[in-house]
Formats: sequence, structure tokens, C-alpha cells
Amino acid sequence: GRYMDDLWFYDANAHRWICLYPGASKDTKLHLDQHGFEVNAQGEHIPVSYLSHAYNNTTYNTDLRLYHIMWTQCPWWGKAVPQRWEWLGIPEDKRTYGNAGPVIPLTKHPLLWDVAQGKWDRRFVEGTGPGGRFEGIAEYIPSLKKTVYTQGTTWFYDYAANSWMAGPKVAAAVAAYDSNGCFDSKRERIYAAKAKGFAYFDLKCSKWQEVQAEGQPADLGCTSNAQLYFDSANGVVLWHKSHGPIAVYDPESNRWTDLGDTLPLSQIPWKSYNPRLMLFSGFYSAALNVHFFYMAGDSGFNDATMLAYRYKRAAEKK
Repeated sequence: GRYMDDLWFYDANAHRWICLYPGASKDTKLHLDQHGFEVNAQGEHIPVSYLSHAYNNTTYNTDLRLYHIMWTQCPWWGKAVPQRWEWLGIPEDKRTYGNAGPVIPLTKHPLLWDVAQGKWDRRFVEGTGPGGRFEGIAEYIPSLKKTVYTQGTTWFYDYAANSWMAGPKVAAAVAAYDSNGCFDSKRERIYAAKAKGFAYFDLKCSKWQEVQAEGQPADLGCTSNAQLYFDSANGVVLWHKSHGPIAVYDPESNRWTDLGDTLPLSQIPWKSYNPRLMLFSGFYSAALNVHFFYMAGDSGFNDATMLAYRYKRAAEKK
């Protein structure tokens, strides 16, 4: 009875999911505030259909404890939440597939989940910023206290000023929609990968650099079939293809190491679907030095498995 715009956090220590926001339902009733954002009767921001797929459009502000989502307009809410047309004020002849009006889909207005408050906040940003729907790379940079977002242009969001600043154009090899990305906290770089393209943005000199490294996978895929995480314990980039292969990029030697097919099929007791065809999502935990890969289907599947993978323990400091 609910639309798929719920929000969950995974507790790695307890191996459990926590539902923070159950999502919109056929009983949801909202209205628009002065900025054109959806709010409840108390004036609290309540987003509807804020992501179609996650892509690389989410990041986490570790300083302010804000889960930051770059709004990616999802068009499939019409049947599940038809009453939304009414509060959006869109006449029947304009109710085209997923039309939510001119303001809501703009990615320049950050959608934030405040962990301490347990509430949503949609910030209205005056002036320039990223445009409409796009599947870019969002990464929070602690040293800058800003989030970087790649959308053709390299954008910088300042939380204190609530404003965007435009930087250089994204490297052509990874400027395409649906690139994977990760933040190298050791070298202050943002890596990006898509298909045959691999590049990084050097935050220190604000410059993009395309990379062709020894052993580089022929097809680095995209967010629907691969993951790219920075392993801070070992200072390397780990790339995982959903059907099993893992490769590691060492920036110091500028080379990739193919670790082969690692998918533990014998440990996955699935009945309704072939695990090799399942899509993955996940994250890297620096505190645990573990990569988490979540295998889960669409709403028609009940099976789901969380896999934990450690590349290797970091060398002890002497």
C-alpha cells in the first residue's frame, strides 16, 4: 500500500534494517509551501518519489550528519499516489508521465535527511546550480565542508551559504549519465568510472585527469551493474561487477589487479531468482574496513542477501 520512496538505514553491527521513513501511500495528503515543495500539515518537508534508482546521487555529510540526496525525478508514482496531481495543482490535460511541476525535480535544491532530528529538509537554493534530472556523482568532501556533484559541470555545494559554485567541466570519458564514483580521502580525489572511461578529479588543483592504467577492466559498467568504492584502510579503489568479478586499482602504481570471480553462490540460498542476474548496491565502512554489497530484487522478489567483503587488512603502523 505504499510507493517505493521509503528510506532505510542498515545497522552493520546488528545486521538489521531500520525504517526511517515509510514513504508515500494512498492516504498521503500534502500541500505545496512557498517554494513549491511538498509539506505536511505541520509544514515539514515530505518528499514523494525522490529517486527512481539511487545511481551515485547520494552522499553523507559526516560533519552535519545529513544524508544528502540529489533529487532524481521518478515518473512511476501516478498510479500509486494519484492524489498527488491535486496538491501539485497540475490540470488534467498536463498530467503527463511523471510531471511534478517545474520546481520539485531540480537537483540544485538539496534533499537532506537529518539523522539527529529524524526529519527531511528540502533547501531552496537561489541562483545557479545543477539543473533538472541527471544521474551524476555526489561526494561529500570533509576538508571543504562541501559536496561535489558532477553534472557535465563540476558543482560545489556550500552548506553554510546554501549555494552552488560551478567548477571545471567533467572529463569527457566519464561525463556520460550513470557513472560510478568514489572519494579518495588519502589523495583528495574523486574517481569516476563508466564503460571504458576512467578519470579522477583532483580537488587540490581543481582539475580532471583521464586515466588509462595497466590491467584496467575493458568495461567498467555503470551504477546498475557495478560498484566503485575507495578502500581507505589500504588506499586503493575497489571495483566490483555485480555478477562476481572484483578488481583493485592502486593509484601509486597506476595499475589494476584482477581478483577474479568472488561471488559465493553456494552461500546464497535463493530460490526465486538467479543471483548472478541480481543487481547490487552497497557501501564501504572505513570503521570496519569492510565492503558491503546488498543483493536485492525489485518489489516482486522477497529474497535479499547482504554480503560483506574485506580486500585485506591494512598494514599496521609502527
